[in-house]
Amino acid sequence: MTNAIIQFLAERKSAREKKPEKRTQDEIDKEFDLRTWVSNAAKRARQLTIVTHPGKFGHPDANITAIKSDSIARSPDGYLRTGNVPNVPDDVFGNAAALDIYAFLSLTLDDGRTVLSHLKAKSPEIQNIFNVKDETFDELCSGLLAIEMDDGPLRTDGKIKQVYFLVPGATNRYHLLSILTPSGLVYIHRERIRAAKFSDETKSAREARKSDSHSETGYKDFLNLLTVSYGGSQPQNVSRLNSSNSGEAIMLPCLPPYLDEKYVRLPKKDFFVELRWDDEIKSLIESVHRIFVIDYNNVNIRDARKYWFTKIFNWIFSSAMRYQSLEPGWSQRPEVQIPLAQRQWLDPDSHPETVNSSPWRDEIVEAVIRWILAAYRRIASKLGDTVILGEVEESRFQSELNHYLDENKESVL
Repeated sequence: MTNAIIQFLAERKSAREKKPEKRTQDEIDKEFDLRTWVSNAAKRARQLTIVTHPGKFGHPDANITAIKSDSIARSPDGYLRTGNVPNVPDDVFGNAAALDIYAFLSLTLDDGRTVLSHLKAKSPEIQNIFNVKDETFDELCSGLLAIEMDDGPLRTDGKIKQVYFLVPGATNRYHLLSILTPSGLVYIHRERIRAAKFSDETKSAREARKSDSHSETGYKDFLNLLTVSYGGSQPQNVSRLNSSNSGEAIMLPCLPPYLDEKYVRLPKKDFFVELRWDDEIKSLIESVHRIFVIDYNNVNIRDARKYWFTKIFNWIFSSAMRYQSLEPGWSQRPEVQIPLAQRQWLDPDSHPETVNSSPWRDEIVEAVIRWILAAYRRIASKLGDTVILGEVEESRFQSELNHYLDENKESVL
């Protein structure tokens, strides 16, 4: 007997000994003797069915033909589908109390093959392990391999989702398709996302970002995820893989972005007052704050200050570009009452006669400085160690902004 089978039976025997349920030690020893356990498993195997697309994801009461998709050709067509993902695990559904049988059949023996593959080949190795007569071995194989069979007629169920699909070349003729879930792909998808979000490498990279340190690996993030639950408090009743996923499936947004002018929120009174905050600008200003609290000055500090100032300026002027790209004349709408300088800046094609004049540019530069200083004071005050900005710090902003504008004047003002 191989170590995998020895360990499998030993673990279950140990669990039974902790909860004997009025069994004597002799009865427990006999229950987990290999011949006895396998014989019992062969009688129970029909309570389970190996599948790749369980119907119970669609509805827990659905009773459909067990679908096992095999030998799907791999194709570089760009689709996430069965066949294009390597090593997708099979699933199993049925009596949850019989899942130990599938665990046994999935054991990998010394030669790298599973118990199930040995049984299907009726290999001499598995015959030697079972150590029974040929007639008994055939009976055990037949019973255990029943996990791959669904002897009932082909059937679907009205409880699961269905869709009409037009028959090519026909008029008013449709296939009625039952929508099934590839649970192996769902399992791999969730495992990959969890690994990307919560692995040790990702945690280290996130910590490096918080401390403004370098990370060799970096990390990936996934936005707008949706978690769908299957099976409620009993996820194992849907399928084994669903139970392994704690009954959760993670969905990514697959809709293309929809950009439309009418969804751009126009400033009503003042661009800077109504400039919306987001996590990016908060992070940028916090980075500047960490430089301000350093009580010395050298070339590295100055370079870092310039770098983060540039990031902040880019964020502000990128926000402005959303309005500059709109249809000219939007600033003349009755509900828009922004100052004239902001009209000339944000809606330049509506003011061709003044777009090259300097007074409005100076006014915008001053407004940018005021907004940055106010934003810094607001965010840094929550950190508990706010640096009081005097004329020296404000002049730094002014100097860096003027330098930035000299390099980018054509694109931002």
